[in-house]
Amino acid sequence: PGTPPCDASRSEIFPRAISQLESPPPKKANEYLKGRYFSFFGASLSHTQQDTLFNLNARLGKFLTDRFDAALSAGIVAGYDNSDYNGLSLGVSGRYNTPLPVAIPVNGTLAVRLDHAPGPGDNTALALSPGVSYFLKDSSVDFFLDIALSGPSKDTKTLFLGYTVFFGGEKE
Repeated sequence: PGTPPCDASRSEIFPRAISQLESPPPKKANEYLKGRYFSFFGASLSHTQQDTLFNLNARLGKFLTDRFDAALSAGIVAGYDNSDYNGLSLGVSGRYNTPLPVAIPVNGTLAVRLDHAPGPGDNTALALSPGVSYFLKDSSVDFFLDIALSGPSKDTKTLFLGYTVFFGGEKE
């Protein structure tokens, strides 16, 4: 009289399984970045032998791929006894990021930044910034280490904590 129950369930299971194989799994928040714009704001507080330094930093940029972004950056440094080192820095940066093999949406990052920084002499500053970003729906919490390779702050290392907001672009 009718189709046996096991045959009916097979006829429903196979098309569903095939459609799942044909369509990729949905991307996580840290995987759909291409074309998105972002705004970052961060700060650091550090202490040298003679000075307590405060640094505010902002970046505005765009993800060119899901893994690479480019940005304009600006920062303000304050707290040096020698006022030549205090002031505004302006620059450009590029950052590579990749999801880490963990269950939560965390990316490892590596950035390179070239700035015009305040100082009495060589004002061109190059920094490497390894770090991690924990992704939320349309934002991330970022923690990274700035390693100054040249310029007025050469050989210094500064920890930053910041927040990034993502907007616009090709979000899927």
